[in-house]
Amino acid sequence: MIQVLEEVFLVSVDTFMQTFFMDNASFGMDVFGEQTGSTEMTVNPWTTSLEDEKLFGSTRSLQFRVPIDAPIGPKSSQVDVLQCLKESENGVRVVESSTRLVDIPYGDYFSVEDRWTIVPHSSNPDSCKLFIELKVVFGKSTFWKKTIEARAISDNRAKWKKWVGMAKKFLDVRDLNDNTKCASKSFPASITPSEKTAPDKIISHGSVARRRSRSKPSHCHRCSTAAVEGARTASVKVLPWVLVLILFLVVLRLQMTLLSIERYLLDNTELIGDFQKQLSSLQAKGCQ
Repeated sequence: MIQVLEEVFLVSVDTFMQTFFMDNASFGMDVFGEQTGSTEMTVNPWTTSLEDEKLFGSTRSLQFRVPIDAPIGPKSSQVDVLQCLKESENGVRVVESSTRLVDIPYGDYFSVEDRWTIVPHSSNPDSCKLFIELKVVFGKSTFWKKTIEARAISDNRAKWKKWVGMAKKFLDVRDLNDNTKCASKSFPASITPSEKTAPDKIISHGSVARRRSRSKPSHCHRCSTAAVEGARTASVKVLPWVLVLILFLVVLRLQMTLLSIERYLLDNTELIGDFQKQLSSLQAKGCQ
């Protein structure tokens, strides 16, 4: 596999999994997909086989439709994803996914497999490291293998880089909201005994506190709304220009074939002309 990303998140491994991968995650793959243009999103719950969970792990499937930005071909494609989650003894979590785009040309020839490894940070238990690796697996042979592989790796690297940015922004906004709530709850405890004896000051001070507590969440809400709206304007681009490249190469190959045919016809025409001349010469000699 090729490693495409390595990132540090300022949350523990457990918090990372609960926030991004487990059932009812606050920023799960369904949220990310909807904010990047996917539709018809279905995320099935994690299930565990009757055998040893540590050996076989948990599995789930995802189905959704992504837009295709290409001048020819379908405007969208159905996507089928199968995921497997495993946990090791040292707290490392591994999520492996196999993704297949159903409706694109050559979509039944290959699948994209990626592995997310979430490792506890060595110096900070409240942080973790994320490693993303991927590879393209072909079930059928095709002339366009290298082109498809390069485009798939490039598109998935860009997609997961976007996911990292949106995930970190989500954590920042959530932490800001949590800090604002904590500050608004602890504020009345700072009132001094002299202020307790002055009802007018308490009322005035409380009004200021309420105004402050209202203003901060509204700012956070604006930040969160802006982030969501900005993310929704982006679209997932899965192999958009493979079709253009395929068309270009097909046209180029046809042109080369036509040139070869033209040269062959010219050569044969010359040979026929020479043969006719020789035949005419023989006929003339025979008449003499």
